[in-house]
Amino acid sequence: MVTIKDVAQKAGVTPATVSMALNGKPSISVETRRRIERIASQLGYVPSATAKTLRTSRSHTLGLIVGNLTNGFFLDIIYAVEEYASSRGYSIFICDAERSSDKVVSSMKALAARGVDGVIITLGFYPDGKLEEEVRRISSEGIKVLTLTSAAQFDGVPIVRQGETDEALALVEKVCSLGHRRIGLLSSPRDSWLNRTRVNTMRRALELNGVLDEDLVDYCEMNVDAGQKCAFDLLSRHPEITAVMCVNDQVAIGAMNAARCIGLDIPGEISITGFDGIEMSRIITPHLTTVHIPRYEMGLVGCRNIIEWIENPDARIPGETLISSTFVEGQTLGICRDAKEDKK
Repeated sequence: MVTIKDVAQKAGVTPATVSMALNGKPSISVETRRRIERIASQLGYVPSATAKTLRTSRSHTLGLIVGNLTNGFFLDIIYAVEEYASSRGYSIFICDAERSSDKVVSSMKALAARGVDGVIITLGFYPDGKLEEEVRRISSEGIKVLTLTSAAQFDGVPIVRQGETDEALALVEKVCSLGHRRIGLLSSPRDSWLNRTRVNTMRRALELNGVLDEDLVDYCEMNVDAGQKCAFDLLSRHPEITAVMCVNDQVAIGAMNAARCIGLDIPGEISITGFDGIEMSRIITPHLTTVHIPRYEMGLVGCRNIIEWIENPDARIPGETLISSTFVEGQTLGICRDAKEDKK
């Protein structure tokens, strides 16, 4: 195995100089650092993670716990966290909570046992009290904890979350402005975080516009298959529906499939809206009208904040950071078919 002494001997410098150069210390000139990096690469030198941990009392590892890896919402968050962490010399352990509080707690214990410096938690469901207890326990051991999304929000724990209330209200206003009055609403399960936040915001907006009909509200898991089945059942029972607003893009894509099975033109006969702005919403035809949640930015800011906190324990990082969402004008929202018939 190539050692730091081998690199130092080849470069004609001391091992301490090699260490400072490879760790980006400003006391080393750019020319010297580049020469040492080139020699280290040629020799195949890989820094010892164990030695680095002993020197710094840090493992340079982070844990990232996501609510459900099958949900495309989390993919951009994972990409951003891994990319930024890697640029700062940190490795990532990714854990899938599988929509289970017990799985989150067991993941926290496993990550703490591995000696991670920090844990980022991003969930799409409300965890039970056992998670808060575990957060307090590992925090008392010096492990930094930060959360993304308000489903996991604890006293004293910094949070980076999406701001979507204004966009949810604007989306409902846009649908109503196009003449839609019989509007279906496909929500996540009744006890879910998004039902209590995002969907309730949309429900209140529909009520303010005088078009809320609880018979047209249905609940399903947040995936394409569940969205297709739920939308098919809802549209079959209520053919008078002219627009379907969905809790997320995956459910909306399922609703589009259901509408096609019934033989409805989108958006000529039925309008469909999503939420999240996942990559698939831009690929399908017609492009989905949705609200883009800045998931990459959330992951980037969250990772940057926790690493700053780890490396500077006295740093004042924000207790809450709000990342704004944006409306995406797709091709699945059009004038209500009833309104078009009235004009004839």
